[in-house]
Amino acid sequence: MAIDRASILRNAEKLLRQGKLDEAIAAYLRAVEDQPRDWNTANTLGDLYLRVGQTDRAVAQYVRIADSLSHDGFRERQARAASPVCVENVGWNYRTPGAQLNGWTESPSHNANLLDARITQAGVGEASGYVTFIACA
Repeated sequence: MAIDRASILRNAEKLLRQGKLDEAIAAYLRAVEDQPRDWNTANTLGDLYLRVGQTDRAVAQYVRIADSLSHDGFRERQARAASPVCVENVGWNYRTPGAQLNGWTESPSHNANLLDARITQAGVGEASGYVTFIACA
C-alpha cells in the first residue's frame, strides 16, 4: 500500500521540533522502510537513534548507509583512464562543497587520496547528492 511520504516526513519534522523523539523515530522509520535508499532520511533516523541512546540501532543505520556508498565500478573507471594509479573518494550528505572537502581532509584514508603525490589529473563530479573525486597519475 502506498504511503503519503511527504505527509509522513512533515509530521516527523513537526514531532522532532516538539521534542517527541520516539514518535519522530517511528515516523522516519516508516519513511525509510518505504524508500530504503533515501539516504538523507536514513541518516536522520540514525542521528535520532543516537539522541535517544539507541547506539546499536544508530550504528546499524550508519553501516547500512556506508555499505551503499561503495566504489562500484572503480576498476572500470581506472581502466578507462589507462593509468597505473588512480584513487577515488565518494561522499554524500554534505551541504556544501567546502563541507565535503573538510569531511575528506578529516578522514585519514580520504585525505591520503587527496594528497597522493603521484596524482597529476583529478576531477570531481556530483549526481543525486553523491560527490565523487577521482584522480590518476
